[in-house]
Amino acid sequence: MIISRKILFSFCSLLLTGAVFVGCSESDEKKSATGIVISGDETVVVGEQISLTATVTPNDAEDSVSWTVSNANAEIAGANKTAVLTGKAAGSVIVTATAGSASATKTITVSAAGGAGASGIDYENHSAETNYLLKIRNNTSKKLVAFKGSPAADTLIGGIPASTSNHCLARASSLFPTSQDFILFIVTEEDYLANKDSLTSLANIPFARLYAYYNTNSNNNFVYEISGKMGGNAQILLNNNTPYNVELRKDGIYGETIGYTSARTINTTFKVESGDYYIFPVFRKFDTTLNEIVTVYPKYTTGNATGNAIVEYFNVDDQNPAQLDAANWQQGVTFTSGYAYIRINNQSSTGINFYNSANGVALTTSTGGQAINSGKSQVFTLAMDLNSSNSSTGDYKYESSKSYAQFRVGNSLKNDYYITGSSDTPYTYEAGKIYTYTVTGSTIYDLVVNTTPTVSDIGEF
Repeated sequence: MIISRKILFSFCSLLLTGAVFVGCSESDEKKSATGIVISGDETVVVGEQISLTATVTPNDAEDSVSWTVSNANAEIAGANKTAVLTGKAAGSVIVTATAGSASATKTITVSAAGGAGASGIDYENHSAETNYLLKIRNNTSKKLVAFKGSPAADTLIGGIPASTSNHCLARASSLFPTSQDFILFIVTEEDYLANKDSLTSLANIPFARLYAYYNTNSNNNFVYEISGKMGGNAQILLNNNTPYNVELRKDGIYGETIGYTSARTINTTFKVESGDYYIFPVFRKFDTTLNEIVTVYPKYTTGNATGNAIVEYFNVDDQNPAQLDAANWQQGVTFTSGYAYIRINNQSSTGINFYNSANGVALTTSTGGQAINSGKSQVFTLAMDLNSSNSSTGDYKYESSKSYAQFRVGNSLKNDYYITGSSDTPYTYEAGKIYTYTVTGSTIYDLVVNTTPTVSDIGEF
């Protein structure tokens, strides 16, 4: 026989008014939640909605489900066991569902509008993650899509929003299980969507190609820059039948990168805006001994141009592509490093950084490293100055040495250990040389720096 709750409650009340208390109450019949699970999508795009469902144990528990979110990246409206989540800002949010004393959480990724929800590409800035791949500065007005090596479904890395700085790409462990150098192959979102079913057709027409490095032992803070001149209807064709990896830079050997191609490649095409260009070739490789990317540039050794960095000057428009041949940069030239290198050998018992006291910011290696762990070393590059520049004569000479002062080591607790002894003691560093400073000490408060560096040659490129 089924007794309604109302009748049961009245019966219990009558018993309670008598001389004997029999322990009967409404709460004896209420079943409380002992567990809860949230199901539903794990991503939402800003401005869009997803549905979430709470499954409560036991299934006949009478507790209502309430919903909350951890921050303003999303809003949630719950109707007991179902809820609707609306994306508000790119990032992540933790959703909590509570029923009585039971609760559960679920992390939802909120992607930028027009990102994964519209194109299938992840445009989220992964700067909050400790193991992102690398940082990109996109100086163009185009949304871009990045691949490892060449465009294919299984080499896709992620998206880069237009006109963005310090955009951090996510790292896929299947693509980057260990530290490695690689080509960052970039196309426009428009080209990606138009060729989504035949991505290999984009292999010879990149929007940009950059030589990059992923470092498992650092935060990868080096920022790779995409020139604002990229993406036009004009073309630069680079034939590189040399044994060297070649990078094209605009307006100087330290200028914006126009493009990169590996050794023994034929007619790589770079799309650029129409106009006049001064293009400087540099040659790059990863040096396993230094654990650093080494960059050299070719300069003339004879004639009136002796000492000048090689520069290609041309005008390019929609009808007239520029054709460059890397073989011309091997003839009558010498390869010269545009950098000196400082190695900090940390033999202290604490992690440290390398600083330039002029701005107080920890310096970054070309492989993205900053922190120098105990018992480890990091190598930092020092750029040489341009001695003179005259665009009408093509006179581009870079110094072979440069004096620096105020470099120091330490960390945020104490960082006034000057590697030359004091803040105003300069030291002259020569291009192509490696200067090793050893740091010892048991704590950050008693470090000792060997202010007389060990000097060695960087060796053949």
